[in-house]
Amino acid sequence: MEYYENPRYAENYRLKPWFILTDEERSFVVYNAYQKRILTSEEVQPYLRQVRISNFTQVIFPLIAFPVFKRTIFKLASARLSFTLDAARSRFTQAAIVGASWLAWLHYNPFKVSLLEQKEDLLKLCEQRIGFNLLDLNDVLPRWLTTVEIHRRMQQLYNERNGPLAGYLYPNEESAEPLVDLSSWPRRIRNKIVK
Repeated sequence: MEYYENPRYAENYRLKPWFILTDEERSFVVYNAYQKRILTSEEVQPYLRQVRISNFTQVIFPLIAFPVFKRTIFKLASARLSFTLDAARSRFTQAAIVGASWLAWLHYNPFKVSLLEQKEDLLKLCEQRIGFNLLDLNDVLPRWLTTVEIHRRMQQLYNERNGPLAGYLYPNEESAEPLVDLSSWPRRIRNKIVK
């Protein structure tokens, strides 16, 4: 079998239906799929755990980075440089270096990369279940709605469906509305709707 005929490699080069969506819109699609019970709590739970880990590492990074940099990079730099800065300039330079490294961490940390991969896996699962109709889950996204707020709403919905008050104040996983029968969804194939 030739390299380009292998379906495993072809999957990497196929344009996915959500390639034009922003990160907020992709999160909103996952949230709506979970709300409409296209995705189950067992499938969403690892994603929500990764969201918490990613948020925690983004907040804790400066608190860990400054002492580590102070014992390594800043100590080596002060020993190697022939000139010395006064205390105020030295603290400002150190804060600027930690701030720049924090910005790099916010965009390129391995926890965020893992989070984006899990989001892609959930979108692929939605595509397997409802096809191109997953794009219909992205209607009317308010401009003020951020990814953090969408994740907060998804965590709240997860807690309502699986918490100790599920079945009393909130519907549990088996009876949560709206119930969606996936076979009743029309299948969209290249701008044609097929029943």
